[in-house]
Amino acid sequence: FGKIVNALVEAVLMPLIAAAVGSPNFDSFAVLTVNGNDVKFGVLLTALVNFLLIAAAVYFAIVMPMNKMVEARNRRLARLVADALGIEVFHLVIGASLGGHRAIEWGVTHPQRVRNLALVATGASTTADQLAWCHLQELAIVADPFFFDGDYYSHSVGPVRGLGLARALAHTTYRSAAELDERFGRRHQGEEDPAVGGRYQVESYLDYHAGKLLARFDANTYLIVTHSMMVHDVGTGRGGIEAALARVQARTLVVDVDSDRLFLPAQAEELAGGIPGARRETISSLHGHDGFLIEAEQMDTILRDFLAGA
Repeated sequence: FGKIVNALVEAVLMPLIAAAVGSPNFDSFAVLTVNGNDVKFGVLLTALVNFLLIAAAVYFAIVMPMNKMVEARNRRLARLVADALGIEVFHLVIGASLGGHRAIEWGVTHPQRVRNLALVATGASTTADQLAWCHLQELAIVADPFFFDGDYYSHSVGPVRGLGLARALAHTTYRSAAELDERFGRRHQGEEDPAVGGRYQVESYLDYHAGKLLARFDANTYLIVTHSMMVHDVGTGRGGIEAALARVQARTLVVDVDSDRLFLPAQAEELAGGIPGARRETISSLHGHDGFLIEAEQMDTILRDFLAGA
């Protein structure tokens, strides 16, 4: 039941639907969204699953490679859902950022079942720079004194400060330095004075986004999602990235954002150069990685143009 609920709640294969409203033709196509473990509306369910896994590990005194278990499940989940629904071929598999990792896996693992593939602001493998940012986010959570080795569910307070810090670190990589300078500069937050304990506007901005995440996310889930990004390498077990990408048979669109400092243009170049016949488009934006969400008109135009030739 939990897998079915997760599968129907949140997007992994198609996380761009909200960003590109109007692009899919809902009169002609059905949209299937499949969740991994990165739950938004299903936080309570995921927290319960995490709690049961941790409790089982403690009870049986075993060390479980939980992140690898979840990643393997995520790789199979979309196929299981498609099989259960009788879907033999997808007209379009689309994914952005971490969702792009899942989309790449689908195109490589089941090339005959994907007619069109769109990879947005993503990469074939996680870079050292991305690993570094992910590692800092993990450290922020596990270093919180209220993390309790992940078994915080029975406590009145969980690792909220660590989770908030992890989110603030991540959000910084989602925006560009130029945008932060233009929006905030060195301006103070309201009447606050940074010289005597007050905040700059950019600090308040990050605090706000950290607080938003706390209301809808579980810390153990955050760790699992973060680690799933860290271990991503489409070439693992397939003879390397070049050999893996050569397996893709779908018409492929690769989209990057020119100001993205999380997924650099070189990663889009690797995808477009490695996937046979792939087409590459670039979104022009001041907003960094989040540009694929914010520049909805550009994203819409790119997707419409790509699908028009399908």
